[in-house]
Amino acid sequence: NMAGATNPGGRGHVWVKKLWIEKKPAPGMEESAYNPSDYDFIPARVTDNPHIVNNDPDYIQKLKRLPAALRAALLDGSWDMNAGQFFDCWDPVKHVRDFVPQPWHSRWIGVDWGFSHDSAVMWGVTDESTSTVHVYRELVESRLTPQDLAREIVALSRGEKIDAIYLSPDAFAQRTSVHTIASEMGEILRKARMPAPMQAQNARVSGWMQLYDLLASGRLTIAPRCQRLIECLPSLQRDDLRPEDVMKQDGDDAGDALRYLIASRWRPSSTPRELLLKEKVTSSDPTMAMMQRRMAEAKLKGAGAKVISLHSRRRRIA
Repeated sequence: NMAGATNPGGRGHVWVKKLWIEKKPAPGMEESAYNPSDYDFIPARVTDNPHIVNNDPDYIQKLKRLPAALRAALLDGSWDMNAGQFFDCWDPVKHVRDFVPQPWHSRWIGVDWGFSHDSAVMWGVTDESTSTVHVYRELVESRLTPQDLAREIVALSRGEKIDAIYLSPDAFAQRTSVHTIASEMGEILRKARMPAPMQAQNARVSGWMQLYDLLASGRLTIAPRCQRLIECLPSLQRDDLRPEDVMKQDGDDAGDALRYLIASRWRPSSTPRELLLKEKVTSSDPTMAMMQRRMAEAKLKGAGAKVISLHSRRRRIA
C-alpha cells in the first residue's frame, strides 16, 4: 500500500483529481491499467488539525482572506477550483451549448496530430450574425495512422462543405516514409474533394490569449457532445515560467486543436507590441532572454508592426 497527501491546485491537480476523485484513468494512462477500487480518497481540511486550531487561530483567518480560487482549495479543500487554472473565465453554463450549423455557415477544422498520444480534431463554425465561433464536433483518438485519421475526418464531415483544414506544424516535418504526415493525409482528403491541410498558426501566447478573449466575451461555445474538449479547457494550467502560456501536460491535445482552429482563422486587428515580444522571448536565462528580446524588437521595428484584419480568411484548396 502507498499513501500520499497533497493540496488542490498546481501541476499535479488534474492527475490527482482524475485518479482519486473522478475515478477515471489519468491523462496518458491506458484505460485497461486503471482499477478505481485501487484508489481511496480521504478528504482532510485545515480544521482537522488541532495544532493549528489551538495554537494559531489567525491561520484560518489568513486563508479566508485569500483570492476565491485559493480560498476554496486551501480552506474548503475543494478540487473543483484550480488556483493555477489558465481559463479562469470558464463557465460551463455559458460556454457549453448546442448550435446547429446551417448550410450557409462557414466551417473549418483544426487538427493536432499524434500517434502515441491522442490526435485531436475540432470542427468549428462561424455565426456571422453574432460574431461567435461554435465548436460543434470533436474527434480525439490515439494510434491512428495519418491515412486513418484523414478517413475519419472525411466520414464525419460527409455532406458538409469544409472551407479549410489547419494541421499542427509538426505534421509537415515528420515522415512515416518518403512522405510527410501532412501529405499522406492530404492525399486521402483530396480524393474526397476536401481541402488539403494547411500549416496551422502555432504562436502559443497569442493563440491562448485569443481563446481566453473569446471565452471571456462569450463569443466561443462548445457543443455538449465535445466531452474531451469540455474536460480539457478548465484543466489547463498556467506555465510557471511563462504565465501568458499554457503549461504542456498530458491530455492537452484537445486544447491545442482548438488553438489551431481559432488562431489559424482569426487575427486581432492590432496585436499589442508587448505580446509580440513575449512570443519571441522563450529562454529562462536572463542574458539569453534579453538577447532574444532585442532581436525581436529589431525585427518589429523593421517590419513596422503590421496591422492584420480581424475578419476570417476563407480559403478552399482543391
